[in-house]
Amino acid sequence: MPRFIWRSLIAYSGYDLSEAIKYVDMFWTSVKVSDASFKARVAAFEGRPSVYIWDGLRLARKKRSREMVLYYAIASIIQTVNAFVQFFVLNTLLGSPLYTFWGPSLLSDLIAGDDWQQTGHFPRIVHCDFNRRRPASVQMDTVLCVLTLNLIYEKIFIFLWFWLLFVAVMSLLNTCKWLASLCSTRRTRTLVMNYLSTAQMPSPISNEKFLRILDRDGLFVIEQISLNLGDIPASYLAISMRNIAANWDEGSDNDDDIEEKKKLVA
Repeated sequence: MPRFIWRSLIAYSGYDLSEAIKYVDMFWTSVKVSDASFKARVAAFEGRPSVYIWDGLRLARKKRSREMVLYYAIASIIQTVNAFVQFFVLNTLLGSPLYTFWGPSLLSDLIAGDDWQQTGHFPRIVHCDFNRRRPASVQMDTVLCVLTLNLIYEKIFIFLWFWLLFVAVMSLLNTCKWLASLCSTRRTRTLVMNYLSTAQMPSPISNEKFLRILDRDGLFVIEQISLNLGDIPASYLAISMRNIAANWDEGSDNDDDIEEKKKLVA
């Protein structure tokens, strides 16, 4: 459900983030084995992936959304709530009057050697009632049944308890991270600036102007590519996007456009 909600929100934003990541990944796989020099790789990125990312951002802005970070934060909150609900449901189903937190308590019992006869969890031997037919009567017998699978179930549920707790905590930390990114872009700007500092060629525009053109959604896209593909392809993408960013600057017209508008007015 959280994944479905995230896909719905990102589709509403007008930007196909998953396809953009796949496209950059596919392009990087081909470039890193064919183009050996830094300039050749940057030039290759300028020709295709950078244009692809810029076009996607431009179309999303033309449609209705500039809030991909907000949508991702909402999806992260839902994911966190989902993880904690599953954890507490499992803890409630497996809990007992003896323990508040089932996982550590049962694990400590296993380490201390306290068997199921004392704890009551996952018994190995239980009484079973069954009906046995006899001539002209049905007799109920009680026998001892051995539940050998409880040896396995016990270990499985201990693992699931700690795994769901880990997922819930990590989801909470991830949500806090993206809520902080929603309030301030300083961390993402620093990440992109570090990528730009690796460039071995002069920049046609300043870094501050490039960050302004990127805006919050552009920074988010580069950060997602960094998280999914790694720093190296993300750095090539950031540098190449800066080199052609002037063509996508919707905040101001370039000199050619200004001259053309003057001719039309005249």
